[in-house]
Amino acid sequence: MPTNPFGTSMSSGDRLKDYVGRLMIVTPTEFIEDFQTSIGETDVIIADVVIIDEKNPPKSKELTSTVIFGRALVPYLKRKLEKNEQALGRFEQREPASKGKSGAYALAAPTGEEIALGVQYLDSIRANPFATEGSGTDNGA
Repeated sequence: MPTNPFGTSMSSGDRLKDYVGRLMIVTPTEFIEDFQTSIGETDVIIADVVIIDEKNPPKSKELTSTVIFGRALVPYLKRKLEKNEQALGRFEQREPASKGKSGAYALAAPTGEEIALGVQYLDSIRANPFATEGSGTDNGA
């Protein structure tokens, strides 16, 4: 079976909270007001997320069409969407979960080293737009 050049959808079983502590690039693609959840309506961001492989950034994991919740993350990513910008940071939980709530999550401001890792990943996909998770940058040519 060929390598999937389209990334992995969050419906594959991944949950963003499984990546607490990981460096990621978030590319917001859509803002949805009053998104219906099991506990009521809330605003969400739909985004493509790259979980940076810090040892080998070109092999980073790509998650497409990720639904992102959170009173801290959604406004921040909405501003990024309005400016057509990406966000880079280490995903962290700032408050623990409580009854009916998942806890507060945020992207910590990146260090210079983390910015370099993010740039290395972006450079790898610019060099070969068909490179995907696990495929490296070799297109077989």
